[in-house]
Amino acid sequence: MDNGQKILREWLARKLKEGGRGTRTALATHLGLRNEVISRMLKPSPERGSEL
Repeated sequence: MDNGQKILREWLARKLKEGGRGTRTALATHLGLRNEVISRMLKPSPERGSEL
């Protein structure tokens, strides 16, 4: 994973935590994604490598 992706993931995780309960769902809804997609973006599986 390149440094930019790592920084973005850490920033997003921090902002979602600061936002409190329901923030991840609200973001997913706003982006037209399922909540699970946001979760995978934050914690990629080993086989996905450095993809966002």
